[in-house]
Parts: sequence; C-alpha cells; structure tokens
Amino acid sequence: MGVPDPARSRAVLIGVDGYDHLDDLPAVGNNVRRLAELLTDHDLWGLPAERCVVLHNPSTTDAVLNAVHEAAGAAEDAFVLYFAGHGLVSPVGEVDLHLALPDWDDNRSYRSVAYSALRHALVDTCTAYARVALLDCCYSGIVLKGYMSPPNMADLAAVDGTYVMTASSETQLARAPEGGRNSPPLRASW
Repeated sequence: MGVPDPARSRAVLIGVDGYDHLDDLPAVGNNVRRLAELLTDHDLWGLPAERCVVLHNPSTTDAVLNAVHEAAGAAEDAFVLYFAGHGLVSPVGEVDLHLALPDWDDNRSYRSVAYSALRHALVDTCTAYARVALLDCCYSGIVLKGYMSPPNMADLAAVDGTYVMTASSETQLARAPEGGRNSPPLRASW
C-alpha cells in the first residue's frame, strides 16, 4: 500500500478559536490554515483544495456532521478528520468526548459534537482504506478507551484502518500556550 491518491481522498478540518463562554484559542485558526496548506501542497500530498473542507468556528452540530458525513462517504483512498478547539467530557451517561462549538455553555452542552457521532462517520460511513482522526483538544485520549484497551474482537474489527492521534490523555488538558503561533504537536496514542 503506497501513499493514498489525493484525487480519491478527502479531509475535513474543524477549528474553533472563538468561544462565547470558554477561553478563546487563538492558535487554532493558525493550526487549521497551516494544516490545509500542508495537505494541499503539491510537493507534499497534493490534496485538491476542493477536497479539503475547512470549517472555521462552525455554528451548528449539523454543519459539522453534514460536512464530515459527505466527505467520509466520498473518500475512497484516505479520509482525514482534524478538530482543534475545546474538548469536554460528557457530564452524565456514557463517557464521551464532546467537541465544543463557539456557543457552548454549561446549560447548552448540546452545542457540541459528540465524538461518537464522528466515529460513526469514520467507521460506518467511510469506505476509504485509511481513516485518520487528529484530535487537538483536552481529554482527547478518552476516544481510545474501550477501543485500544484490552482487545475484544468486535472492537478490533471496528477500528481496522482507522488511526487516531490525540493531544492529551483521557484525563489531561491539552496545551495551548498563550501567544503561541500554533499549539504543540500531537502525539500518537496507541
């Protein structure tokens, strides 16, 4: 298996740098712009610009899920999903990572995107042979819980061909240094 064909691949880059009720994250806008430049650079991968969707401060969960679903369903070789912004852990019920949208607040936690919905698009909607999720947010390592811990055959089959990189463990805050141009690099989580 060689490098995925950029003409048969897709990417969705989601960045939230401005929040109504949480601290702003100025480096996020730079992260998303730079990653889009790198993915579409013909000397690197050469993903056609129209196949690299950038969602900057998306206003609704539907806007995010529709873009991810459409791109994941159209990707044949590779699908890249990137989120940078505030990550939150669900306060009740099954523990899940929630990706905060600009107008999220404690009383409106539904103004976030549950990673489980994005995982559904990665695993069930996307038929590309390589699926990559890059999560640049606090508590992002929680998405690996249950899927990368002691193996269960159903879980292993569900993540085959899917690669996840996180900015933190399930209990850690991600670093976003004040005044930094970009956030620190992600690290692979195995």
